[in-house]
Amino acid sequence: MQHALGASRTTGNTDTTDIAIGLHLNKDGIQWKHVINATADYQHTRGVAGENKYLAGYEVNYKFNPVIFADGLVQWEKDRFAGFNNRETESLGLGYSAIHTPNLTLNLTLGPAVREIDQVLGPTKTDVEARLATQLTWNISPSTVFTENLNIYAGGGENTYESTTALTTKIINALAARASFDIKKESNPGPSFKKTDTTSRVTLVYGF
Repeated sequence: MQHALGASRTTGNTDTTDIAIGLHLNKDGIQWKHVINATADYQHTRGVAGENKYLAGYEVNYKFNPVIFADGLVQWEKDRFAGFNNRETESLGLGYSAIHTPNLTLNLTLGPAVREIDQVLGPTKTDVEARLATQLTWNISPSTVFTENLNIYAGGGENTYESTTALTTKIINALAARASFDIKKESNPGPSFKKTDTTSRVTLVYGF
């Protein structure tokens, strides 16, 4: 389990410096892998609370063998500046471990996804799309890890590109420092909304 606390900088539909909080749980067994992620960016401008954004997700893998696995994802997001009050995602897919060494892993996942979107400027809609995901982990040294996670949703009424790049370095015992960069691009965010948002975070992580 990892807990993260720090600051984030958002550009795109909003230009703010926020408080960043995160939670990550990962249980990897012989056949099953469970991952829970949650992030929150609390926005304050000149001491006044603004629109916050949240994400919570649960992903499960069932390993048929060392390189092939089934993948399931349930995720909820809230980000009014990206054009939606709530967005729920359910996805099933088949995964392939393209690289699996002690220091480097690369997993690829492809499958259908259903997304229910409560738009800020428009009705609630449901899109059926394809989801492509990649997860890269590089153990640069015993104390430093580089990760790159990519999610692409395409084929429906609203396509999404999401990328998270992070570098985590151990400071002492269970305490680490992490710098990360998120980029999210929506193909159809709605009138008056920009298509691309970025979030840079610098956090302290406990439980590394």
